[in-house]
Amino acid sequence: MGTWGRRASAAVGAIALLSGVVLPVRSALEKGWGDVDPGGLAVASVGLAIALVGLWTARRRYDSAEVAAGLARSVVRVEQEAFAQLLGGDVNGVIDLSFTADMTGRVRGATATGRLEDVVSFYRGLTPGRVVVTGTPAPPGAGVAGDAGAGKTLTALALVIGLARARADGEPVQVPVRLTATSWPGGTIEDWLARELEQAWKQKRAQARLLLEAQLVLPVIDGVDELDPGDAPGPGSRAAALMAEVNRYQLGTAPAPVVLTCRRLQYEALEHGQVPARTMALVRLDRVSPAQARAFLEHRVADTSVGRAAWQPVLDALDPLASASVTAVRPEATALRRALDTPWRLTLAATVYHPATGRQPADLLTRAGNGTLHQHLLTHYIDAAVTATPGPGAAAVPALDPAKTRQVLTVLARYLHANAAGRTEQGRALSSSDLVLHDLWPLVKARAIRLQDVLLTVLLNCGAWVAFGRALPEQPSKSWMSLTGALLLVIALSCVEAGAWPVPRPLRMPRLSTVFGLRSVAEELAGTVWGPTLLGAVGGAYFAARGQMRSGILAGAGYGGAVGLAYGLVFALIMCLSMNSHVPRTDPGSPLRGDLVGGLVAGALFGTTTGLVYRLVADPGAALATGLASGLALGLGGRAWTRYTIFRLHVRGRLPWRLASFLRRCQQAGLLRTAGPAWQFRHRELQEHLAVAPPP
Repeated sequence: MGTWGRRASAAVGAIALLSGVVLPVRSALEKGWGDVDPGGLAVASVGLAIALVGLWTARRRYDSAEVAAGLARSVVRVEQEAFAQLLGGDVNGVIDLSFTADMTGRVRGATATGRLEDVVSFYRGLTPGRVVVTGTPAPPGAGVAGDAGAGKTLTALALVIGLARARADGEPVQVPVRLTATSWPGGTIEDWLARELEQAWKQKRAQARLLLEAQLVLPVIDGVDELDPGDAPGPGSRAAALMAEVNRYQLGTAPAPVVLTCRRLQYEALEHGQVPARTMALVRLDRVSPAQARAFLEHRVADTSVGRAAWQPVLDALDPLASASVTAVRPEATALRRALDTPWRLTLAATVYHPATGRQPADLLTRAGNGTLHQHLLTHYIDAAVTATPGPGAAAVPALDPAKTRQVLTVLARYLHANAAGRTEQGRALSSSDLVLHDLWPLVKARAIRLQDVLLTVLLNCGAWVAFGRALPEQPSKSWMSLTGALLLVIALSCVEAGAWPVPRPLRMPRLSTVFGLRSVAEELAGTVWGPTLLGAVGGAYFAARGQMRSGILAGAGYGGAVGLAYGLVFALIMCLSMNSHVPRTDPGSPLRGDLVGGLVAGALFGTTTGLVYRLVADPGAALATGLASGLALGLGGRAWTRYTIFRLHVRGRLPWRLASFLRRCQQAGLLRTAGPAWQFRHRELQEHLAVAPPP
């Protein structure tokens, strides 16, 4: 709730206090205390509480340093996990990549070269802190082109973790927030950051605005090359549009700090089209040296006597200076050194030729020599990752069927590949890299799925309407029906409004043992309770004035206010259970589970309250039916979980029913990675291979 909302709650509370205390006291002085309306006093006490809470929360101010430090701690926790995923769970196996930097525009830096372990100090020495991370294209004869798998995301993660740790320790640096380029909705960098802070990092809207106004957030945009199909994005591409926003992104009168990652070929195309990011330090990651490749494999797969014996021909070929073997001078050894000169390809080789697969590592030399190695590694990566024993630090992986895994991942890869052409649905560009469960429904029959979801919401609300009408006595039915109809209309319109892209609303009750948790609950109470209470009081007074209640106007206001208070407390509790808790989503499957639980709890609370209220004017059976119908309408109508369930019914046979569990196991096997609320393929090359290549 914003400042104006808190001030409004204080004002309305004061009005309720005035009407509920002053008027009854005046009546008591004139007619005697025996005629004091208890309903009015009840509303008065509620008004007093709302006024006090509203006045207190209206003075609430967030400290930007405190909010930034909390966000930084969350970033460290989440991105350290992502960093470990990229390394297959073995953080000791990281390759200390080297890089060179070219300064363009007005960027100044202390050094022009460095290594991965120095990337944080290198960045902090830049003025302004604007960086594009690219790779070095593969040399001729490597069997592949470009700089795919050079370690751009790994470098960005190392920078993010280092800067976030510095901010968490109190140093005056911006908090880095990693953004997936394909999730850019269009518009400004500030709006994109605000949405990401609220949805992925669970910041309250006021806190996100505070961080952005103080310019304490560093956007780290990963995968600019994935915005458009092909290798040459031109002036009319999404990448060019994003670069224009990056150039408009300012800190005062100077270009604002920003970090980008992009493949070298695509970024050169933007430069040739005169649409690159301006005033940047262009960081170019070097290829992995043979000595680094040998050290990686020695640690990863040749750390035992049996493993070393099997991998010895490969180790000799990779580093001829460390071995006098004749293998090192063969032509295929030279080809192997060119083919395994990125972290991603080394990971492919170590996985596909893991001892559990039964393949002989010496085959790498043969395939490197005839130019088939890279495609061979991509083709067999899935079955090898599923079969191989988890690496150090990795969780045990439940059984996955290699053929079924390939089939399901191929469906998802082809969907993402089709989105790369710029597909849109309900005004939103579909991501070409992110697998967000509640956003997968456009994969098949998008219009039919959305229509069925809307129809279900309408049916649920119509069922509640019928139950309301049947539960009411005949005399005051028109008045009660108009009131309940208005309430249902609000719910129905809300469901329809959110129906284009439902967002999960999981249960996340703030910790009441903390000052922040108590303040958050107080804000929700102050911002939610007064509305239904005031509406109920006005409605009760209106019905009493029309003679449809046996009590006076003031008593009618008191009784109506009591009913409104009950609903207000229920809505406030639902809001408290659904509020941000500053716990970022690290499991992409958790929001939907939380949305289901949240819907059931909200429906149960609302339905119980409705049933109890209607028991005052209806028989028990009718009140029970009314409570059930209203609870189902609120709990299931327009929910992200409902849309996702309809989607699963449409893809039975193509995708597993327990899709979240399947994707989680693929992540544990090293086939997928997480990026905020989404799963992504471990590497773009794997996704593109599955999208276009026939099965083995």
